[in-house]
Amino acid sequence: MLISSWKEYLNKDCKPKNIMGEYLIEKLNRFNLKLYARTDSDIVNQGKTIYNWLQKHLNVKHYIILDDNVYDYEKYNLMDHLVYLSFHMGLQYTHIEECIKKVQMDF
Repeated sequence: MLISSWKEYLNKDCKPKNIMGEYLIEKLNRFNLKLYARTDSDIVNQGKTIYNWLQKHLNVKHYIILDDNVYDYEKYNLMDHLVYLSFHMGLQYTHIEECIKKVQMDF
């Protein structure tokens, strides 16, 4: 699920709307990551939005939050799923390794 401001570059089906959306999908594909859904929410309450989405999609058991900010994730008990990215560096191979470890811990 995509909640970041990058969602503005994708349509409701997570398809690129412009060159920035194409860049995002290309970057995710490079790491073999796929988007399942995106939100329509504001940026301020990201933890609440993720929590509410998960409550509606109870079949989702394993997930990772990639973000360069912490927002209200602790309030909604989401910190164990967060992989913190640098705003300036973006997604790196070390983050992918961390994602894999977090998902493996869920099993």
